[in-house]
Amino acid sequence: MSERPDLTIVMPTLEEAAGLAVLIPRIKAVLGTLGVRGEILIVDGGSQDGTAAVATSHGAIVMRQKGRGFGSAVREGIAAAHAPWVGLLDADGSHDPGEFARFWGKRGDAELIIGSRYCRGGSADMPILRQILSRALNMVTRRVLDLPVRESSSGFRLYDRAAAMAVGSAAEDFSVQQDLLVGILAAGGRVIELPIHYAPRVGGASKANAWKLLPAYMRLLWRLKKQRGGWRTEAGLFAALAVALVTGLTGITGGLPGVARLRALPPEIRSSSDFSTKLAEQWHKLYAEIERSHAEMRPDEPNTSVVGRVTVPAGWSFPPPPLINSARSLLTQTVNPDEKKSFIILGRMRPWRFEFEPLYAQYGGAFIYPLGAVLAAAHVVRLVVVTADLAHYLSVPGDMARLYLVGRLYTLFFHLALVWMLFELGRALSGRGTGTAAALLWALVPVAVVNSHVLKPHPVAAFWLVTAAYCALRAVEEGRWIDYLLCGLCAGAAAGGNLAASYAIGLPVLARLIRREGPWGTVLGACAAGVGVIVVTNPFLVFAPKHFAWELMVYSPSSFSLRTRGLVAFVTRVVPEEIGIGLGSLAALGILRGLFAGSQRRLLSILIFGGGVLVLGRFSSFAASTSSMRLHYAGVALAVVLAADLIAALPRPMRAILLAAALAETGARASAYLLNLHREAGAFSTKTHAADWIDAHIPGGANVGLLRFPEPAHTPNFRWDRMRLTIFEAPKDLAGVALPEWIVVSERGWAALDPTFQARYATAAAFPAATFLGLRPGDDSFFSNAGMLVLQRGASR
Repeated sequence: MSERPDLTIVMPTLEEAAGLAVLIPRIKAVLGTLGVRGEILIVDGGSQDGTAAVATSHGAIVMRQKGRGFGSAVREGIAAAHAPWVGLLDADGSHDPGEFARFWGKRGDAELIIGSRYCRGGSADMPILRQILSRALNMVTRRVLDLPVRESSSGFRLYDRAAAMAVGSAAEDFSVQQDLLVGILAAGGRVIELPIHYAPRVGGASKANAWKLLPAYMRLLWRLKKQRGGWRTEAGLFAALAVALVTGLTGITGGLPGVARLRALPPEIRSSSDFSTKLAEQWHKLYAEIERSHAEMRPDEPNTSVVGRVTVPAGWSFPPPPLINSARSLLTQTVNPDEKKSFIILGRMRPWRFEFEPLYAQYGGAFIYPLGAVLAAAHVVRLVVVTADLAHYLSVPGDMARLYLVGRLYTLFFHLALVWMLFELGRALSGRGTGTAAALLWALVPVAVVNSHVLKPHPVAAFWLVTAAYCALRAVEEGRWIDYLLCGLCAGAAAGGNLAASYAIGLPVLARLIRREGPWGTVLGACAAGVGVIVVTNPFLVFAPKHFAWELMVYSPSSFSLRTRGLVAFVTRVVPEEIGIGLGSLAALGILRGLFAGSQRRLLSILIFGGGVLVLGRFSSFAASTSSMRLHYAGVALAVVLAADLIAALPRPMRAILLAAALAETGARASAYLLNLHREAGAFSTKTHAADWIDAHIPGGANVGLLRFPEPAHTPNFRWDRMRLTIFEAPKDLAGVALPEWIVVSERGWAALDPTFQARYATAAAFPAATFLGLRPGDDSFFSNAGMLVLQRGASR
């Protein structure tokens, strides 16, 4: 060529004759329209379909590839190019060469211009599975390498040849795209992306193999991370995850069933096979009665709590009827009574018969079914024993304990994932500092610390709702259909795991209203996809609603009311106890600021406030209890992000002071819970100490009063058969009979009784919960290492 070309078009090929026959004439036409001198360079990897002949016949230059793989072809093509600018595109016809006109006009703005399917205005005709995988890989790459472009894998590019040659890449596969991109950025080069449409290939077959590329892709990320600041840039995220992991594992084995609890029973029945068999039979009878009450829409299930007064004489050799459920709870329940519900739900299912209908719908299928799959997998690798025979767990309570432990680890996994997602959300709002603060604060918030130890759906549903909020923020920013769709799917997973989060289904609509532009069909489709997830994960609510009519109409009838007393208690007691006064105040200010601080923050504020009002109104009778915070779990997590975002907006000295103060308060409150979780997991919790004292100091045959049937949550495991137990619902139930000489009760239970009755007893022994800097657990449903009292009847005080 007599004159040096302005632009070299490079196309790596392997069996692409059909595509080149169409593509080369189109490229020539584009070069003519641009009025630039150009050359077309084909780097062929040994095609056998006439690729070289077709290229030559159309005036292109053909060179035989020396190395192996797509990466070598790209590098050799750039090295052989004669022009200062090198255009790269696929030879299969999926890229429109006409787009080079826009690229050429922008060449003064960057050393690399990328044609992107995934930036605003881009599109692609691809199979949905391939598109999801491609988007996911690009999202991970963008996040890990902190790239300024949405698509790093695109093969449609315009390079400043000198900048590309300076990189010195040695990549042989498709990772050459990221290699050159990161190398140009590392040298201070500018990179921009322009939207393109990606069309189906003209002919031939794709050479990409995801399974072969994935290992190389992972190695690429690890290698290129060093050029993007190294892993030290993730120090904040890693620190938050480490804190969350340490707090989550602290005391995670506490309160599990085990043989040590058998001390409450007569020695002669502790190893009896008849004992476990009879307890299992009684459970099946209770189970059948529960199902019958649901079918008959009776207002109450079989009552397992004390009504009025029940007296159990001493000296029995097998648990009498009033203590059957208590004896079974020793071997099958944890210290948290609600944890057993997951296994009651799973216990109804018989997967080998394709029977998956649950007994209750309170814990949705998006939580329960994955939990069942995790337990089944753990059974396959012999970490746990999964059997429909309850008698087995009554005989081997350690196997029951391992089921709970695996379930708690399942919850902990989602807790860690939620911490990560809050970091990403904070980072999207105002940078890594905000993300780090949000993740650290959440890792230390008492409500999060407690629930990371409990087998319940709240951390799982919260992860999906926060992820849906993240996708909604992206939809507000760019309006892409994929972000709306992912928002709807994640919202459906949140509601499908915990129906209290059903308000999340409207999140795509909220994003569209705030954005104020875009097709409503996409938004409504995203909401429909979310509803579809709910139906798929909870099919029996749709196809067998009568089976759950009791739960939806009797147990939790629909109603909505906002009661002033409940709202006041929620603000003045629940929030300070479960979040902290300082962080709670910052969160409230962050929500208020968010309403006026940009569309993304406004979306989060409206979601938190609107969702909170709906939950408070729907469960108004529950609002004054600290347990109600679990229903606001995801909203609280999002509020923590806005609190961190507010802190980040303040001047540096004030920012540091407020963050340190918030971390100190939440950390101190969390430490009180963690200390008691640790004690419960140890050899001597308050209940163990109390049981030792009772067996040593209260004589056999003594009349001992209990406010509940004995259970792990609130009763020491003293020898039940040695005492005459008087179990009463309230002091009025003791009218006309001699008062029990002794009362064994939790501190919280005793504080709730009438002072006149309290005056009849004096404290004989106290076993208080552990405190940290004077702080003690105040959560109504926190039973680990709960304070216990042994009181003796005495003169009025």
